[in-house]
Amino acid sequence: MTKYKRFLAFALCSAITTAVFLSGCSGSENNIEDEIYIPILDDADVNFSTVTAEITDLSTYFTARAQFSSPYYERIGFTKASGVVTEMNVKNEVSVSKGDVLVVLNSEELEYQIEQQELKLNSAKKTYDTLVGEDADKNEIEYAKIDYEVELAEYERLTAKREDYVLTAPCDGRITYIDENLRVGASVSQGRTLIEINDTTRVALCASTGNQAAWNLPYGTQVSITQGIMVETTGTLVDIVDGAMNRKVLVINLNDPNVEFEDFGNMDISIVLNSLENVIAVPKEAVKELNNQKYVNVLANGIKMQVDVETGLEVGDSIEIISGLSGGEELILN
Repeated sequence: MTKYKRFLAFALCSAITTAVFLSGCSGSENNIEDEIYIPILDDADVNFSTVTAEITDLSTYFTARAQFSSPYYERIGFTKASGVVTEMNVKNEVSVSKGDVLVVLNSEELEYQIEQQELKLNSAKKTYDTLVGEDADKNEIEYAKIDYEVELAEYERLTAKREDYVLTAPCDGRITYIDENLRVGASVSQGRTLIEINDTTRVALCASTGNQAAWNLPYGTQVSITQGIMVETTGTLVDIVDGAMNRKVLVINLNDPNVEFEDFGNMDISIVLNSLENVIAVPKEAVKELNNQKYVNVLANGIKMQVDVETGLEVGDSIEIISGLSGGEELILN
């Protein structure tokens, strides 16, 4: 192709391009708006799932299965003496009665002291009796009497110590623990727990729990008690004691001691942990969170607005709104 033909072709293409461009730019501004349209979403045309922020009462409850049992245990050992075991009358899971002799320690040294003191006591008494019989000087008789009373007091103190060497059952019950090293001939030290006895004379309605919120309930807390649909009554929390496996046992006295429970069917208790009146509550799903700030979406006059809130107590699917709402607002869930 010659340079002339190339020039004609280029000029023709430029003319066509210019014509197209001028054609596209012709017309008024109204024509531009008619041809270029960006759709805008209107909240009024959207079907939101909403719920109303209600003013209501909120309560949280502790619930547990309960049964009548003996929650108290006596852990015993020698509190005032140490020594070698000479007698042992205990076995695991065996019932005992209050006062039963369980373990005896060797008390030979004590018995020797008692014998020596008895000699002193007899001598002091003989001296006193002799002076009285001889109608001796009153002062001399008085001094002899004082000596006798001193020796008598020491004798009584020593004989009373015999109890320190004998371990007896403090209550009726069942032995649940024996120190594995406890046996005849073994040495035991003062203050060491040797035996545990479940006190079967103290029976109460009990509920075992690992819920630490229940561990801090104050004594006197009221308890609702049910046994299916057959029994409905109340009780009072009177004690919280250590249980097995890092649990605590709630001990409950019945407010009506004459209420009769069935021999079958579970017993359940319910205790109010927290109770709030006239608070604003919304479903948990209505509360969102962004950058550690909680908020809700409020629908007002068809307009969606984000409102920051502060939350509080949670009860089931509901949550307390401490600040941000006044109640009655329509909240968007979806």
